[in-house]
Amino acid sequence: MIDLPDLCPPNRTLFTSVPRQTIFCCSALETQHLDIVVIKSNQNWKDAGDKIAVVRTDDGLTIKKVQIDHHRQQIILQPFNIDYPVLVLDSDWNYGAFLIGTIALQLRFF
Repeated sequence: MIDLPDLCPPNRTLFTSVPRQTIFCCSALETQHLDIVVIKSNQNWKDAGDKIAVVRTDDGLTIKKVQIDHHRQQIILQPFNIDYPVLVLDSDWNYGAFLIGTIALQLRFF
């Protein structure tokens, strides 16, 4: 049994189901339609480096791996589905994308 309040505090945790168009597979995370992901709320890009994050863009919510390029002062949002583009944020780190948080847990019901 998992005690969610211990894993993710209620005031810092969001739950969402995975829509069909967001399905992806990678070595770190494989999602399927109607999976539930638990999001640890955090809007600090530096805390999201090298983690899988939920990001709000003009097109809606997306799940991407966050890579921070300190030398170029950019954030690279790497999609796991090759049908979607890589998003590159400039040095102000907020153009076109808003960090919702990082993936803390994934649930799948069979």
